[in-house]
Amino acid sequence: MVSRKDTARLISYHFIDSLLVLNYLPENSTVCDLGSGAGLPGIPIKIMRDDITLYLIESIRKKAAFLSLVAEELNLEKIKILPERAENITDVKCDVVVIRLLGKIKKLVPVALPLLNKSGKIIFYKAQTAADEILEAKNVLAKFQFPPTFHEIALPGTNIVRRLVIIKKIN
Repeated sequence: MVSRKDTARLISYHFIDSLLVLNYLPENSTVCDLGSGAGLPGIPIKIMRDDITLYLIESIRKKAAFLSLVAEELNLEKIKILPERAENITDVKCDVVVIRLLGKIKKLVPVALPLLNKSGKIIFYKAQTAADEILEAKNVLAKFQFPPTFHEIALPGTNIVRRLVIIKKIN
């Protein structure tokens, strides 16, 4: 249950937060939301950017079924729910993989890499641990020759600073 007092926080923390990547998504791109859960950030991104093709990757079947229902109820087009682990997906290539507050960069870069096209990028939504995670992932990032960039954005109406870590694949 959500109280009225939580509405502003939910809008800022979940929906506005989800939209922070809009300027980093090329027009008509293919986007994968890895570990989509309740559809964040994928569903708000798709609502705002009808031009993109969106894959929601969610291995928990109940959550994937919920995502299918949401996509149908909102009449979203060019959206596909993949109810499986990212490691098992071999037929999808994306321009951008978004990963919101899911796990460590060091562990997720190798999982996201096979989902990227030749010049794709991964965008991580991180909190205070972003700089530490980049250092922890130094060897993984060097191995794949990824140059990470780091962007800090304050969420309106909160004291939360979201840190976007963008890792571009080098051909």
